Amino acid sequence: MHASNIEAAKRETLRLLAYIDKVLGEHLTTEDLVREADPEQLRRLDREKAELWKRAIRNEIHKVEDLETVLAVIGTVKAGIVLPIVVHTL
Repeated sequence: MHASNIEAAKRETLRLLAYIDKVLGEHLTTEDLVREADPEQLRRLDREKAELWKRAIRNEIHKVEDLETVLAVIGTVKAGIVLPIVVHTL
């Protein structure tokens, strides 16, 4: 039961990420749709940001395909100092 739920969530997540990757790719290949950065328009989607997002989406696709989990554990040490510990599991 749990394995089928995980597999269904994985398929749907990969489908959505692939769609986002496709849309970003289409935006990047459409001439004059995504332009170079312009300091006058800070909120505009420029080519550099779109390519950065595309790389991030592809990274997320690989994480989902491998069912990679990032678990952040917060622990305390001497004198109340908080130390974050990040554990990667596959």
